[in-house]
Amino acid sequence: MKRTGREPAAERPVARLMVDVPLPHLDRPFDYLVPEQLSDAVQAGSRVRVRFAGRLVDGFVLERRDSSEHDGRLAFLERAVGVEPVLTADTTRLFRAVADRYGGSFVDVVRLGAPARHAGAEASTIAAPWPSCPTGATWPAWTQRCTTPSDRAGTSRCRPTWARASGTGAGWPHAGAPCGQ
Repeated sequence: MKRTGREPAAERPVARLMVDVPLPHLDRPFDYLVPEQLSDAVQAGSRVRVRFAGRLVDGFVLERRDSSEHDGRLAFLERAVGVEPVLTADTTRLFRAVADRYGGSFVDVVRLGAPARHAGAEASTIAAPWPSCPTGATWPAWTQRCTTPSDRAGTSRCRPTWARASGTGAGWPHAGAPCGQ
């Protein structure tokens, strides 16, 4: 047990992250301990708040690790910000490459390239079911389509998009059939 009364996470207790500080010489990853109570919320790509040089600042988690290369004592993350990760492995590499190429810092590029946090949007869920296909004499022929090949295979939740059916031949109603059909 640490002096703060917090226990590090049982699995991958170290989070490597970039802190949001405007100093170019601090444009490098830092390691922090993940408290057990934040273990599920803190993942690669998520936003966090950490103490850095006595101030509470934002950070972006790059990865979770089993250990740190730092020999000193690690501080704990203060809290997770939001439930949705804002960075993927691809965007992280892209933001690093852009920062290196154009002389900026990683966090400056993230601020420009990643969406701002909107707590209301993160907390909301779709309350109403997806609408059924429009019908009626005034509507053209519309079909419900799946957005990815795995949706069409019925292996994941289908999020339909509306698209005008192409063609008017005998098989046209089934050209954009709902997932799994």
